Amino acid sequence: MGLVFTCGFWQRARTAHQRQVMAAFDRHSQAALSQLEARLRQYERQLWAARGLFQASESVSRAAFATFVADLDVEPGIQGIGFAVLVPAAEKERHLAQIRSQGFPDYQIRPAGERELYCPVIYLEPFKGRNQRAFGYDRLSEPVRLEALNWATDTGRISMSGKVQLVQDTDSQAGFLLNLAVFKPGRAIETLEERRRNRIGWVHAPFRMDIFMQGVLGDADKQQVDVEIFDGAPSAGTLVFDRDGSLHALPNASGTLQSTRTLSFGGRAWTVVVHALPGLTASHRDTSTTVLLLGGLVSLLLGLLAFSSRRQLERIRQLNASLEQRVAARTGELQAKSAELERYFTSSLDLLCIADLGGHFLRLNPEWEKVLGFSTQDLEGQAFLDFVHPDDRESTLAALSNLGDQKQVLRFENRYRCKDGSYRWIEWRSQPQGDLIYAAARDITERKQAEAKRAALEAQNRQLQKAESLGLMAGSIAHHFNNKLQAVLANLDLLTILPEGADPAKFVAMARLATEKAAEVSRLLLVYLGQHSGTGEPIFLAECCRQS
Repeated sequence: MGLVFTCGFWQRARTAHQRQVMAAFDRHSQAALSQLEARLRQYERQLWAARGLFQASESVSRAAFATFVADLDVEPGIQGIGFAVLVPAAEKERHLAQIRSQGFPDYQIRPAGERELYCPVIYLEPFKGRNQRAFGYDRLSEPVRLEALNWATDTGRISMSGKVQLVQDTDSQAGFLLNLAVFKPGRAIETLEERRRNRIGWVHAPFRMDIFMQGVLGDADKQQVDVEIFDGAPSAGTLVFDRDGSLHALPNASGTLQSTRTLSFGGRAWTVVVHALPGLTASHRDTSTTVLLLGGLVSLLLGLLAFSSRRQLERIRQLNASLEQRVAARTGELQAKSAELERYFTSSLDLLCIADLGGHFLRLNPEWEKVLGFSTQDLEGQAFLDFVHPDDRESTLAALSNLGDQKQVLRFENRYRCKDGSYRWIEWRSQPQGDLIYAAARDITERKQAEAKRAALEAQNRQLQKAESLGLMAGSIAHHFNNKLQAVLANLDLLTILPEGADPAKFVAMARLATEKAAEVSRLLLVYLGQHSGTGEPIFLAECCRQS
């Protein structure tokens, strides 16, 4: 029985080790493909931005293009970003004269020869070192490049060329290019005919494969997996990248674990082969041999202690089963919780988002599109301060200044710009965790409008209450006015009966004083009703007491 259990544990340990190695290999394979695709998507966005420069202007100068590319956050691995203009044969001489007048007297379209159309590279930034070798190169003169350029024009999307050797390189290094057609600003490009008629050139990005993949993979896991990339089906002729210099993907090549995946991008299909190296197995300790040796020794002892150890073996089996059940239950709980969180994120009526500490949206739930009108693709990667109302940016920056406190939940309100140009009030609750900010928000525009309406109604109600109280005081006010007017009339009557030679100034002054007091009563009534701004004067109580 001891030997049977030993073989069982040995087989289990061996299987567990193989499972660990396989899981690690799958992670490396998936990571290589994901990183490769993510980097290509980043370069795609940069080419779309470069095309937008030409679509927004009738003419883009060399200096403007250089400044634009310098301001781009270009990822490592790219040789540069360039522009090749479409030149009909009839305009070739005018084109040569134009470029030569810009300070390039020796400029020529290469390779030489007469063709109906030319597509020379006139911009390529950074314009130094190897990149200067591509200046004037006709991209229509080579079949692989021509095929990619035509595909970009016909589809209106980014295209990826097949395996080429870059003009910049003097050695036989594999490379490829990303291309995006540029059309005349404001012209229709809905149909194939319109795109072909209105094209003016292509923006492109050249890549040397070894430098590109160094930017994608770096030196991580270099001793554990080898990555090979083929332009199409695996063969020595289609190989564009081999990390360790030894082809493992070809038939009869040595190897143990191998994963083959296809990456489709820009009209091309790359075959990505990931092969396990000895370092991957060595990084996961194989305890099966140890289990076998120790199990054999224990089995000999168990042969002598069989009766006394039977209960203990039963406990071990039960403990093992319990641990497996716990692991399985815990794994199920984690998977269910992850699925529940994903469902909550996508179906929540709140505005949910994840951002980096630099203030850029990384992921948003669909509710944002319902509230602001922008799609989540429009907002992802954008700086959220760009959508904040200018009057709210200072308060928003003050709230975000507390991001350093990982335990503090930030709460603030601001107005966000919608796709139609209007603004809506958003109430935020956010908390940083590591290098990310998790935030939940709600649209409180209706509440803000209701509060403003309630404040207006309250002000109107207070005004009505004042008018009502004024009506209650009308009798007293009328009596007060009557007293003032009686004083005026009495002094005016006295003026009519003054004896000859008497001074009327005293009675005139008394009538004027009564009139001023009546005017003061009117002013106070207007102040009370809110229709006149009251003015105050300082009163010295001590002086008033002395006068009294």
